[in-house]
Amino acid sequence: MPSRTPTTERRLVSRTMRGPAGSRRGPVSARTLGTSSKPCGRVPPKKEVMKVPVAVCGLALAACAAGCATSTQSWNYRTYDFVPTSPSETGYIVLTRSGDEYTLRMIAPGLSSCYVAPLRASVQVTEATTVVTPEPRHAHCERFRFVIRNDGTGGVRQDWNGTTWRTERRERLLTRRESSSLPP
Repeated sequence: MPSRTPTTERRLVSRTMRGPAGSRRGPVSARTLGTSSKPCGRVPPKKEVMKVPVAVCGLALAACAAGCATSTQSWNYRTYDFVPTSPSETGYIVLTRSGDEYTLRMIAPGLSSCYVAPLRASVQVTEATTVVTPEPRHAHCERFRFVIRNDGTGGVRQDWNGTTWRTERRERLLTRRESSSLPP
């Protein structure tokens, strides 16, 4: 029988002391069995931690907060089942402004894949109305816009038919929501 060196001993222990098939326990080394006082393999070097002064982080966050201010508006929104006259539950839409960019988020039951994710939008504000026109998410998604009265009493959804905007016949509500009911 060949003589065993510490290296071959570790290999044998590692091969023979494995857990049952499918267990999460890995191979047992000579170090964990206590058969050797020397550590197996190379000892990893100590990781050095980068120390950044707290004041620098605070200044960066304050600068971002000043330049990255956001504002949010929200309106009730009614969806419809496949039957055009059968209203579904009421959801809501949220318009968020961050700098010069707007994002429209629709949260309502029965939305198609075109509307479930936040959409970039263009917004025109007049004295009487706010017009929110989201960019279509996919090529097959229809173009539409919301024309919402600034007094909070409602609005309409308009669909693009290729040449003009056509006002939809369904009641979509589009009434202003209370600030306390905005989503996080």
